[in-house]
Amino acid sequence: MTNEEFEKRARDFVEDCYATLTTKNRDYSRGDDGDALSNFKLAGEMFGFSKYQAWGVYAWKHVSAVFKFCRDGKTESEGIKGRLIDWVNYAVLLWLMIQEDRPRPDEDGAL
Repeated sequence: MTNEEFEKRARDFVEDCYATLTTKNRDYSRGDDGDALSNFKLAGEMFGFSKYQAWGVYAWKHVSAVFKFCRDGKTESEGIKGRLIDWVNYAVLLWLMIQEDRPRPDEDGAL
């Protein structure tokens, strides 16, 4: 893969991640206050754990699907690109939750 092709494919993938993140957020954000991260908070409240633990449960589903692809070379219900987009977006969602709690975390994101 040439550097030019690498850069184009990477940029296209990141753009797809952003489009998916913003579209799905409209479906998943709940609550009358317009809180974009409410899905994690409400799940945590419902099951008695933190929004970070709720994130972990949701994120694990995507991570495990990617690892299944790595092991088996295929996915069953959704293509690997969609699985990878979700995985990347869950990292973004975690970062946004950290930002909500600590608007200026250390450079490495430490709380």
